[in-house]
Amino acid sequence: MRVVGFSPILGAISAMIVWAAHFLVVDGAQATACARGGAGASLLGQPLVPALVLAATAVSLLAVGAIGVRAWRR
Repeated sequence: MRVVGFSPILGAISAMIVWAAHFLVVDGAQATACARGGAGASLLGQPLVPALVLAATAVSLLAVGAIGVRAWRR
C-alpha cells in the first residue's frame, strides 16, 4: 500500500470539513443577525437568515454528495 502525503487523510475527513464550514456559516449568520438586529432583513422578499441557511445547506449537501460519489468510484 502506497500512501503519498496527506491525501488519504484529507479524503477521509473532507465531509467533516464541509460540515464544519456549513456550521460556521449558519451559526455566524444567525449570531450576526441577532447581534445587529437583522432578524427582519429580507432578500428578494424572503427572510435573509433562513434563505442563507437554506443556500448554505444546499451547497454543503452537494459537496458531501460529490465527496461520496468520488469515494464510491475509488
